[in-house]
This record gives sequence, structure tokens and C-alpha cells, in this order.
Amino acid sequence: MDEAISDNSLLRAFCDGGSADAFAGLVRRYVGLVHSAAVRQVRDRHLAEDVTQAVFVVLARKAARLPAETVLGAWLWQVTRYTARAAVRRERRLKARERRKAADLASANDYRGVGGRSAGDASAASWAEIGPLLDDAVARLGERDRRAIVLRFFEGRSLREVGDAMGTSQDAAKQRVLRALAKLRGTLTARGAACGGATATAAALGSLLSDQAATAAAPAGLAEAVATNGAASAQVGAGVGAIAKGAMAIMTYAKLKTAAVIAAVAVALLAGSSIVAMNALHGRGTSRRADAAAQNSPAGKPTTPPPTTTTTTQPAAPDDNWQARFNAVYRLETGEVLKRVAPPFIAEREKFLSAMDPRRRFAVSNAGYRFGWNGAALAAVAGPMQAQTLASTLSYTLGVPAYRVEFGDLPRGMRLSGDWVVRDGATDDRRLAALAGVLARDWNLGVRFERRRVSRDVPVARGRWTAPAGTVVCLYETNDAQGRGTVEGDGAKFFASLADLLDEPVVDDVAPPARPQNVEWRYGPDAQPGAAVRPDAIDAILSNVARQTGLTFTRETREIEVWSIQKK
Repeated sequence: MDEAISDNSLLRAFCDGGSADAFAGLVRRYVGLVHSAAVRQVRDRHLAEDVTQAVFVVLARKAARLPAETVLGAWLWQVTRYTARAAVRRERRLKARERRKAADLASANDYRGVGGRSAGDASAASWAEIGPLLDDAVARLGERDRRAIVLRFFEGRSLREVGDAMGTSQDAAKQRVLRALAKLRGTLTARGAACGGATATAAALGSLLSDQAATAAAPAGLAEAVATNGAASAQVGAGVGAIAKGAMAIMTYAKLKTAAVIAAVAVALLAGSSIVAMNALHGRGTSRRADAAAQNSPAGKPTTPPPTTTTTTQPAAPDDNWQARFNAVYRLETGEVLKRVAPPFIAEREKFLSAMDPRRRFAVSNAGYRFGWNGAALAAVAGPMQAQTLASTLSYTLGVPAYRVEFGDLPRGMRLSGDWVVRDGATDDRRLAALAGVLARDWNLGVRFERRRVSRDVPVARGRWTAPAGTVVCLYETNDAQGRGTVEGDGAKFFASLADLLDEPVVDDVAPPARPQNVEWRYGPDAQPGAAVRPDAIDAILSNVARQTGLTFTRETREIEVWSIQKK
């Protein structure tokens, strides 16, 4: 394939005409970059070949949606990071093989210079420190700095070619590369790499990257296999297909996480507040992967994963008429703890959604959103909530788990549409009293929520957590199923999520020292919070969790607190 043909031209030929030759040309052009990055990250050359194939499977599936301005090498490098992460998690879960020691990866024979130049002893020693940390460090750079590093060192392009790809001059590209190297060296040093001697300066680090061949040659025959299987992705093996699927889930999460940040910032700007606590709410855990939120979320649960809670100072936004009208409708008055904004929504809401998500990738006009009110301004937003029911409104709008509510004659699936504004810090009593007022006003339902203590047969967790650090606990019947995303939180959040899944309280009798501070878990395709779990599946799920964690679950009669809905 002629090197003068642009990446974009080859992509269009593949997408529009299904040209296998065009796809093979892209593979030959980038297989070295992808394979070497995979080797650095998974530290197993056999697994790296699977990762390489999976990356190009992802390319084949997503090529038609890539913007024309995409710098393909940088995009493939990022996809390689996602795919390597998915592969390592899969290997850990299946325990099919152990990763080779880092010393095997860092040996001088594993890395050869461009054009057959062997690295010297000093640079090999530096590479032993830097190689395993390199890709994570590059990922911490800004987008333009990251592109410059990938183009210059991972692809081995000249400064002129770097400038052309980034739309700048050769001199500007040189300065960009040097600045990026300086930042990269600082990040590597902060993460424990011994950046001295052969890498005492940013320029020396650049020389090391060039000499150690970030784009080392891929194994013979890999490009041909990748080109064949990637262009016809149905031909890939089950392992490669599973890795590619996991990578695309992580990619989706990355996009949704960005949308969550946009949502929080948009709320701050529209509120006109100078200091706003941003927190996109999402159940009881912090979602880390896309499909856990986008595909496995129950009806009515917010599908936008949250960023970590932060406090951000923003300049007051210029107040024009539409912002003022929007805020007038969505603000809470003194003493008000809950407001329902019923459809049809005001026209200014569309402006808000566009400000929150200018490309309208995640904003949904006819879906409901949950807004948090901090006493002075809108300070959080979660959603969209496509199907809103009484149960989901209790759980995900008010924070009262549906399994702690006795619904009586009211159906759990009763539809409650609209946007909801909830006062931060309000007690459950006040929120539920306010919800009763909304039900009376908007649905002509006279109810009250009474707090009661009842005896129930519930699972009780005991023992000591023995799962190795980094284990992802599978909250489904067997570990053979392919879950779609992970959630992270402390032990209390883990047991709350398990209770959400089983739709019954789970008593946590595990002493805090007997479990890790941080737990990571995954929902399966047939076991999702908010969905009806088969009665015979509950014991199977608990048994599987016990096998993975070392805990024991027994059923005992315990007195628990519930909210009972009584008709007036």
C-alpha cells in the first residue's frame, strides 16, 4: 500500500467500499505501534498478539464513526490501552495464564532499536525502569502533548510530519515535542522511574524512546492475521472477541464520563454560582466502565457515570433571559426539599441540555433528570432516566432503597415522569413527606410514609475477605458469564449494591478490618439491579460471591427498618 495515501483515504475506502486492501494497508502501517504498546502493557507477548488483533477488530467496527480529523496513530494507541486493560482483567478472571515477570519484558533482547540498532547497557537499564510506566505516563499528558509523543516516537515520524499531522509548522512541532517530553519525564519521575543518567534531560528521554523502538517490529505473520480477522471480525476467536468487547465497553465509559463532567460544569455555569460542589449522582457506587451504566442500568437508573466529587471555582456566567427563566423554574424555595417539574418541559430546558452536551450525544429531550439543590444553586445533575417508576424514583431520586419500602396496594412500577429537584442533605423523612405531597397533587393519591421495624428472613454476611487485591467480584450466578462493566466503592457500598441486585436487605456483619477499603464489582448480563432476579438465582448469586470473597452468607431472621406506604 502506497505510504503517500492518507489514513483518512484508506479508512474511507474500507468504510464505503469494504476494501480489504485498504484495511490491510492500515494494519501494516500501525501494527508495530499497537503491538509494542500491547507488549509494554500486558507484559506477555502471546497475550499482546491477542490484544493487537482485538484493537484492529475495534477499528473495523468503529471506523465509520471516526471523525475526519482523527490522528489515527494516537487513536489506536489509546484503544490499545483500553484493550490491554480489558485483556488483563479477562486473563485474571479466567486464570488462563499468569503474566510474565516485568524483568522478562525489560530484558535487552525484548527491545531493539529502529533499523536494527541495539540499545546500550545504560539505555537498557533506563528502559527497565521506564518501559513498564511509559504508557500510563503518556496517558496523563494533555491530548496535543500525547499526540506529539505518539507521532514522534511511537510512530517514528519526522518533525515535519508531526507538524503536518497536528496542523502546525515544523518548528512549532519541535517545541511541542520538547515540552511534552519534559512533562513526560516529570510524570515518570513522580511515578518512581529513575530518570537520571541516560535520561537526565527531556532530550535524552527522547533519544531513549527512539533508540528503544517504541514501534518495534511485530512478529512475522501477525499483520496478515490481523488484517484478515479484523476486516471480517466474525472470524476472530472467542478470546479476541471478548477482549474487543471489553475494550469497547471501556471506550463507551470514557465518553460517558466526559459527558458527566460536562453536565456538572453546565449546572455550575447556569446557576451562576462562584463555588459549586459538583457530584453527578449514580446509585451507591462509583461506576468505572461504560456498559455497567449504559447497558446494565435498570429502568429509571441514571445512565451517566459520575466523576469523582470535586469542588470547582467558576466565574459567574452572564445571566441572559433563558438562564434566568430556567433557574426560576428549577430552583427550590426556602424550606422546599423536593420539586417535580412535569412535562411538557419549558423551552429553556432544551437550551440547558445543549449547554450541558453541545453535541447532543447523551442529552435526551424526553427523559427525566435529577437535579441536586445545595441551598443556593443547582449543584448536581444525573440522568437521563428513560423509564421512571415509583421504585426507581425512591431509589435513585430520593436515595431510599426500594427494598426497604413496603408498597402495599401501590404498584412498584407505577410511572412517575418528569424532572426532579432534590435538596442536598434533606432527611429521608422530609423527602418522603414531600414525595407524598407530589403524589397527592399530581396523581390524586393520598398516601403517607410510615417508618416501621419488621422481622424478615435476610442474608447475613460474615467472615473475612480473602479475595486478592484487584479482584473484580462477579455479582451473578457463575463467573463464566461475561459482565459488562465494573463499579467501585467501599464495603458498605458493595453490600448496598448486592442488596439492590437481590432486592432485599443484606446484613453486613463483616468487621471493617476484615475487608478491604476499596472493592470492585461487576453485574452480569442476567443479573442487574432493578431487574427481577429469579428466586432460585438469589442463592446461586450469594454462593458465587462467597466463593470469590471468602465470606459466608446465611439466612437469619433479623429486625430491619422499612418505610410502609399507607393510603390516607
